[in-house]
Amino acid sequence: MCSTHTTPDEEEDNEAVAGALVDALNESNFVELLVERLTKFNEKVDEEAAAVNNALAVIEHAVEVRGLLG
Repeated sequence: MCSTHTTPDEEEDNEAVAGALVDALNESNFVELLVERLTKFNEKVDEEAAAVNNALAVIEHAVEVRGLLG
């Protein structure tokens, strides 16, 4: 059976990796690119509404990982 529990060391490693990913995305201006794409979606279309929600979730998680994006 696979355990879903992580040790403090694993959590620290995961946070470091997530932080590095957010930093790399930030250097690529990912927030600006996502916002630009959001303006093109039609939220009356189910798939596009889901895409909007997913894009906003990405931004939300990035903020959780690194605080305010700079």
